[in-house]
Amino acid sequence: MPIAAETIDDLVASTLTSYGKPNFGMIAQDLPNYIVMNQMLRKGAVKLDASQTMSHILQVTQSDTASDVGLFDDDALSVQDNLKTIEVPWRNTTNNFIYDVREKQLNGSPEQLVDLIASRRMDMMLGLAEHLERQFWKAPTSSSDDTTPWGIQYWLKLAADGEGRGFNGDDISGFSSGPGGLSSDTYRKWAHYNAEYDAFTDDDFAAEMRRAYRACYFQSPIKTLANDGAQGHRYKLFTGEETIEGLISMARAQNDNIGRDIAAFDDTVTFKRLPFQYVPQIDIEWATSGAKYPVFGIDTKHLKVAVHSKNNFRQTGPETVAGKHNVRAVFIDLSWNIMCDDRRRQFVLNRTP
Repeated sequence: MPIAAETIDDLVASTLTSYGKPNFGMIAQDLPNYIVMNQMLRKGAVKLDASQTMSHILQVTQSDTASDVGLFDDDALSVQDNLKTIEVPWRNTTNNFIYDVREKQLNGSPEQLVDLIASRRMDMMLGLAEHLERQFWKAPTSSSDDTTPWGIQYWLKLAADGEGRGFNGDDISGFSSGPGGLSSDTYRKWAHYNAEYDAFTDDDFAAEMRRAYRACYFQSPIKTLANDGAQGHRYKLFTGEETIEGLISMARAQNDNIGRDIAAFDDTVTFKRLPFQYVPQIDIEWATSGAKYPVFGIDTKHLKVAVHSKNNFRQTGPETVAGKHNVRAVFIDLSWNIMCDDRRRQFVLNRTP
């Protein structure tokens, strides 16, 4: 006997909020792993905010008025406006699925209905995960692009050919006002660290990693800012497959006791006990870059995914689709962006092609 349309809607609503392990397998996902959904959006990692626009105040310069003086010398006084504000707008992402109350599977057993709705919701969530992963590593095309999130390529730049090493990660093309509205051309301490490497050896790649880490490991001399200093455990090291393979070969060459395991050090190569993590999307994003093989050192206290607390994977529906009275739609909505409040604590290493 067919199930009434209103009963179907009630069952769908119930299924969306509580369903068990599905009775089907999953081979639809494109990537082996998703660092945005699995790491950057996890509780404790994500930044929740309810403001209309995210902002952060930075002290960008020093007054440089300290001096050595003699007895009865005149004071040298000056005042300087050394505070600037960066602003990061919200970006809105959505996905959905639909069903028709007349579909055969919906009019079978309740178990069939649950499987169909669970499948379509998983498809919706997987599509969202794929999209977030892609956008996290991208950048808007220009300052007039008001829909694309400010991904990693908005905040961080690879070292240019022959640029060497240092805090050379300045503004990206198309954004004359700089990341967050603060130009590193004007305020050089808003630039981030990047460097080139040639080979996976101790005196090349490993040395550049050590230099980058030391350069970005800022420790404040001001007591009230003591807890704001760098902490190694906050860093995540993201890279692609060729870099991982190069590092594994490097680690194997340094160890005479690897035995017969041809996958020794796979997924366990570390720097200061921080694992290098394989991110498939990096390979996709830089597939045509001429074998740059970038490594991103991310201080996750100062660069993180931010989500609006009022639109945090907000699910609505089922709702009747306008002009299709038998069709229902379910939506998932997210207001988010990537927020970096200290570029100097981030670094990028990339290979010289």
